[in-house]
Amino acid sequence: MELDSLKQMWKQSEKIQKPEDLKIMELIQHKSNRPVAALRRGFKKQMILIPVMVAVIIHTFRHHEILTDVVFWCFIAFCMALCLFFYFNYRLASKMESRDGMIKSNLEHQVAILEKRLRWHMTGIRIILLFFIILTEVITGFAHEPMIEKWHAVSPFIRVLVYAAFLLFQYFVSRFKSKRMYGQHLAYLKQLLKEMQ
Repeated sequence: MELDSLKQMWKQSEKIQKPEDLKIMELIQHKSNRPVAALRRGFKKQMILIPVMVAVIIHTFRHHEILTDVVFWCFIAFCMALCLFFYFNYRLASKMESRDGMIKSNLEHQVAILEKRLRWHMTGIRIILLFFIILTEVITGFAHEPMIEKWHAVSPFIRVLVYAAFLLFQYFVSRFKSKRMYGQHLAYLKQLLKEMQ
């Protein structure tokens, strides 16, 4: 009998949340500055935008030779992988609004995971771009790709300049976009968590 009442008291004490957890949830879900909602919106927007972009590209070029290009289908596979990446991040951001368990420790853990994933994303994008550049330069020896052959008719010096300019442009744009869409909200969440200590 005592054991049953002890179990019941223990379960009730688990459900009672710490004041700091309640304060964190109140700050996170405050309408004027909802960082978690902004993160979710950003990830959701990317999840929708990428398949729409792929569908438009396929529809636009459905009667062209590009649909037989290896580079084109590698690009489509890359876009689908990106879409999955944003889906998993969207799910993680959705969990941030959950009131289950120790809110502060869960939130710290989830923010750390998102930060790490976004760093991987930035590195992965650069590696994939280098892969596409190498694939574009090497593929003519293995397959007849009409679009690539036209590109190889351009001077190698100009091609290298275009690749360098594209990589530089991508570096700055992706950093700006990542900071604006995700970084500032993660920084705000980290600041809130630090204030709760």
